[in-house]
Amino acid sequence: MAARGFVVAFVLSQAAIVGQTLPELTARLAAAETLDGPMVGDGGDKSDTWRAYERWRAAATAEQLREFTKHESPIVRAYAVRALVETDADVDFAAIAGEHVLDTAKVTTFEGCGQGVEAVGDVMLATLRPKMSAEQQLDLAEALIARKSPLFAREWSLRTLRLRDGMLHTVRSLAENGDAVAAIALARYGVPRDAATLAKLLANADPFADNAWFLAAELHRDPSLLAPLLAIEVKARKRLESDNFYRLFSWLHAIAAQGSPDAAAFLVRFLDETTTSTAHREADVLETMQRAIADHAECAAFDGLRTALKRRQAKLK
Repeated sequence: MAARGFVVAFVLSQAAIVGQTLPELTARLAAAETLDGPMVGDGGDKSDTWRAYERWRAAATAEQLREFTKHESPIVRAYAVRALVETDADVDFAAIAGEHVLDTAKVTTFEGCGQGVEAVGDVMLATLRPKMSAEQQLDLAEALIARKSPLFAREWSLRTLRLRDGMLHTVRSLAENGDAVAAIALARYGVPRDAATLAKLLANADPFADNAWFLAAELHRDPSLLAPLLAIEVKARKRLESDNFYRLFSWLHAIAAQGSPDAAAFLVRFLDETTTSTAHREADVLETMQRAIADHAECAAFDGLRTALKRRQAKLK
C-alpha cells in the first residue's frame, strides 16, 4: 500500500507540473532548495525540480530566458543560463557572462549523490564558457581580474589561461603583492626578470598550503628557481611529520621540471633520506616520486633516480 501511495503522489506531482503556467513554473524553481541536475539521488532519478525545469525550458522563449538570467532568484538565473545553452539560443553568451562576474549569491548544487555550495556566478560562467570563443574567454578573464571578482572563475582564469600581453603589468603587480594564482599567470609569460618575484613567493611561511607557488615555478623553469625550491626541504620534512608523502608532489614535480643534474641529485638524496615504517607509506613514497618525474622519461639526468626507485620497489615486493 505504501508503494501504491508513492506512485499516486508521484503521478499527481507530475500532473501538477505539466499543468502549470510559465509564471507558476518560475515560482516553483525560485522556491527550490537545490539547483538540481538531470539525475539526483542514489537511484539517479529526475527530481520534481528538474522536471519543472524541463517544462519551464520548453515553455519559455529565448527572449524570456534571457530576461530570467536577471531574475532575483539565483536558482532561476542559473537555470535560465542552462536553458539558453541547452537550446543553443541566439543570444550573446559573452554578454551574459560579463553581467555575472560579481554574482556571489550562494546555491546548493545537486548532481548525482553529491551536493555542494557554490556561488551562482561560478555555476553560470562554467555553463557559459563552452559557448564562448577563446577571445571572449580572455575578455571575461580581464573583467574578473579588473573588477576583483571573488568568484572562483577569477582563480580558474589565472591558473588556466595565457592572458594577453596587455595584462602583464597587472598580473605582475598582483603576484608581487602575494597573489598566489597570479604568480601562475605571471609565469606563463616567461619573462626572466619575474623569476625573482617567484623566488620570493616560494619563501612564504607555508608553501604547502597552496600548490600555486610550485605550479608557477614549474611553468617558468628559470634555473634560478631551483635554489629556493630546494630551500623548502626543511619545511617538507616538517610536513612529513604529520602528513603523507603525496602532499609533497607539487613541490617535487616543480623540482623535476628543472630537468638538471642538480635537481636530479637532490631528488635522489631526498629519496635516500626518506625512511618509512610501513609498506603503505613506502608505496606512497615510491608512487609519488615516480609521478614527479613521469613527464621526463627521456631525460637522462633522472636515470639514477629511476634506478633507486626500482631498487626500493623490488624490496617492497
